[in-house]
Amino acid sequence: MKGKGHQHEVGRRAVGVPDVAAAGAAVAPTDDTRPARGAGAAGGTGIGADSSSLEGAIAGASEAEQLRARVADLEDQLLRARAEQQNIRKRTANELSEAVRYGHVPFVKSLLVTMDDFDRALAQGEGADPRTVVAGVRLVYDNLMKALREHGIEPIEALGRPFDPHQHEAVQQAGTADAAPGTVIAVLQGGFRMGDRVLRPAKVMIAAPRESDRAPAGEGVAGAPAKGAE
Repeated sequence: MKGKGHQHEVGRRAVGVPDVAAAGAAVAPTDDTRPARGAGAAGGTGIGADSSSLEGAIAGASEAEQLRARVADLEDQLLRARAEQQNIRKRTANELSEAVRYGHVPFVKSLLVTMDDFDRALAQGEGADPRTVVAGVRLVYDNLMKALREHGIEPIEALGRPFDPHQHEAVQQAGTADAAPGTVIAVLQGGFRMGDRVLRPAKVMIAAPRESDRAPAGEGVAGAPAKGAE
C-alpha cells in the first residue's frame, strides 16, 4: 500500500497537478498583506479636513461679499453727504445774497409811514393854521424817530454833556459862565449811533476855557511850571 501511494504522488507531480494543501498555504494571508489598522480612519480624517477647508472658503467668500457691500454703502453715503454739503453751501450763498439785497426792506417800509405823514402835511396847503403845521411836522418827526429806534438807531446825547471825541465833533467854542469848559453848549447837527457804532458824530459847540483857567505865560497846564523851568 505504501508503495502505491508513493507512486501515485510521484505521478501527480509528473503531470503537473498542483497540491491543494500547498496552494491553500500559498494564498493564506500573512501579516504583511493585511491592511494596517487605522488606515480607514486616516482616510476618513482626510475627507473631514477637506470638508472643513471648503466650509472655511465659503465663509470667507461670504464675509468678503459682506465687506464689499458695506464699502459700497459707505461710498453711497459719502456721495450723498457731499451732495448735501454742496446744496447747503448754495442755499447759504443764496440766502446771504438775498439778505444783502433786501435786508433794508423792513427799514424802508417803516419810512413809508413818514412819507404818508408828509403827504398829509402837504395836502393842507398854504394858508393853514401855523399851529396845525407845527403839529403835523411834530408828528412826522416823532414817527421818523420811532422808525429809527425800531431798527436800533438812536440819537447821540450831546447837549450839556462833556465833550466826547468818540461821539462829538467840536466845530465851535464859545466862552460862557453857565457851563464848565469842554461842555457841549449847543448841538449844530444831531448825531446817531447803531449799537456801539457811531453812524454820524454830533457836531457841537463847546464851552471855551475861562480866562482864569488859562495858564500864565511860562507855566504849563493848571499852573504847573513849564518845561525847563527851575
